[in-house]
Amino acid sequence: TWQKYAVPLFTADDRALKSLSDVTAPQSVTGVYTLPRPPALPDTGKLLYLDRISDPGNLGTMIRTAAWFGWDAILLSPGSADPWQPKSVRAAAGMSAYVTIYTDRTVEHLRQLKKNGWHILATHVHNGEALENFTATEQQIILFGSEAHGLSPDVAQTARRTLHIRRTGQGESLNIAAAAAIIIHHLSTKR
Repeated sequence: TWQKYAVPLFTADDRALKSLSDVTAPQSVTGVYTLPRPPALPDTGKLLYLDRISDPGNLGTMIRTAAWFGWDAILLSPGSADPWQPKSVRAAAGMSAYVTIYTDRTVEHLRQLKKNGWHILATHVHNGEALENFTATEQQIILFGSEAHGLSPDVAQTARRTLHIRRTGQGESLNIAAAAAIIIHHLSTKR
């Protein structure tokens, strides 16, 4: 048993590990667990709302980043990647246990949170105010949209303001996980 968490441990040879994994060269550890049931949403904090984020690798990276900077929760819209599928879990590098994840959160959930005093900020690749003009608040939700389509119009309309990362070099856009890391870092350190 792993004493700190009272988790039973078993050993297995490489062949058994390969049969338990969906990758060709699995790492030396695998796990079987019950999916967590998230508690009630907190009254204050810093949350991400991910609208139709379809790439499980990007989703896992965003979970890992949110955990690193101490964000409270991630809200996933219907149509988002499954945060508990193997590629998401691998990309999150074990951090899925440190960020509360709520799935199937509709635009109606966002509207209710807005009525309850949450400050909602949309993100856009080119439009809106520059990120450096923003500071974190006690009840803040940052909206990130689909890699291919951005935020859906209904979700974007819940935001009070829109922000973007100023481009100082070349390129059409940033990877969604990279953009999220920049924004999360900024709002975690600038108050």
